[in-house]
Amino acid sequence: MHEHLQQEIKEILEHLDAQTDTAIPLPDESQQGTEVIDVFIVRRQVEESEPPTVESTLADTSDEQETHAAPTEQETTGLPLPPLPRKAPRGALPFVIGAFCLLLAVALGTVTFLTMFSPSATVTIIPISTRITTTRTITIVSSNANAAQQQVPGRLLDTITLSQAQTVPTTGIGHQQAQAAHGLITFYNALPAPQTIPSGELLTGADGVEVVTLQEAAIPAGTLATNGQVTVPAQAVNVGPGGNIAAGDIYGKCCHDDVFVSNDPFRGGQDARSYQMVTQQNIDSAVSSIKASLDQSVQAALRQQVQPNETLVTPIPCFSTVTPDHKTGEEASHVQVTVSETCTGEV
Repeated sequence: MHEHLQQEIKEILEHLDAQTDTAIPLPDESQQGTEVIDVFIVRRQVEESEPPTVESTLADTSDEQETHAAPTEQETTGLPLPPLPRKAPRGALPFVIGAFCLLLAVALGTVTFLTMFSPSATVTIIPISTRITTTRTITIVSSNANAAQQQVPGRLLDTITLSQAQTVPTTGIGHQQAQAAHGLITFYNALPAPQTIPSGELLTGADGVEVVTLQEAAIPAGTLATNGQVTVPAQAVNVGPGGNIAAGDIYGKCCHDDVFVSNDPFRGGQDARSYQMVTQQNIDSAVSSIKASLDQSVQAALRQQVQPNETLVTPIPCFSTVTPDHKTGEEASHVQVTVSETCTGEV
């Protein structure tokens, strides 16, 4: 390779000499300018397949400035240049670090995605709480109390009975359908043989009100002195107060030969209506208000019997009775409730 390089240099120098002979006249002694040709040879580290590279530089010198370049040691000696240092190859560490970071990012993204879209549940843990109570029975005796036998001294107070009444408005609303008037019809038989009037016999009163029997009428035979008779229930054909007829509105012969009829007053006929009635809530509300007042009065009355060295046993046993003046469901605008308490205290 050294011989090849020297041959290349030789060819270049010959080419430069030829250009100098043709293009540039030779200097003579009368000319003060001198032309200097500087040749720099640099050896580069290249692949074996590439030929050596020779770089050259032509420097023109004018009359006003001269440029001189000292040849390097390699130029003068003609020795080959040492190889340029080869760059150290990059290691595989950055690639490994990048791959690890990529895997870590994918793992974190997967965990985040599963956390956002996976179903979740809230579990509330409630501790079990149990109340434990203990009861001890003691006996109150009037004298000679024995503590070992769970006895304490005490006495019964006089029994007290207090009553209180309260009237409250009713809040229930009742509804009543239209009703037909009801009454009694009496049939008379003048024949000496019994006669029968079937149920559903239609009778008309003097004012035009029609009634119908609700039961078969078996009329016994009459005698020369008296007529046989029987009474059966009946009701007005039409509902409403118009069926409330007076006694004797239906009177006279009817149905069969020698059969006569008359009626008692008919009552209960009415139109459909709504009305105010008593509810259990009305009664309970009055009882609750009365008992709160009675309890305070009872305790105050019993405490008057307690001596300074005694203690009233509570709660005080009482027996209560409740008496309303109207039952639940009855028609009324107001209901009066009376509560009586009978209490016996101990100290």
